[in-house]
Amino acid sequence: MFAREPDKEFCLRRFAELERMDEESEPFPAMPSGEGSGDFEKAGEHKMAASDAKNSGDYAKAVDEFTAALACSPSALTYANRADCLLKMKRPCAALADCDAAIGLNPDSAKALKIRGKCNRFLGKWEAAQTDLAKAMSIDFDPDMQDLLKFVQGKFQSIQQRATKARIK
Repeated sequence: MFAREPDKEFCLRRFAELERMDEESEPFPAMPSGEGSGDFEKAGEHKMAASDAKNSGDYAKAVDEFTAALACSPSALTYANRADCLLKMKRPCAALADCDAAIGLNPDSAKALKIRGKCNRFLGKWEAAQTDLAKAMSIDFDPDMQDLLKFVQGKFQSIQQRATKARIK
């Protein structure tokens, strides 16, 4: 008799339990104030260096380069890219701060919403994760995020059901 292969939903639930992250205590990367120096050429150089570092897996260097790019010229996409690197470094709270900054600059930044949704998911903030992922999917549909959104919605619904049962008792 053959063992039954686990279904996709079971795998996602198990993965979520294993991938839970704790809130980090180390300081967040610098948040530039104001408009920056306005040196778009220098910012572009830093973004290229950050992209190269990110592609090679050196997320710490990528964060430093994105920080330098933000000091030259803050942008929502640069904040979102730095947040992505921070999340890969298992720093969800710092990534959340960057996503908030990105969304402050561009409320319809699908990338920032997706990353913020992932951060909230890793922190167990299911309602916030569901809200961000659903909004990101309405702005820019991503079939790869569909399974994650479905999983997060299931978690959020089960929490709501438990709260309703407790309230009824």
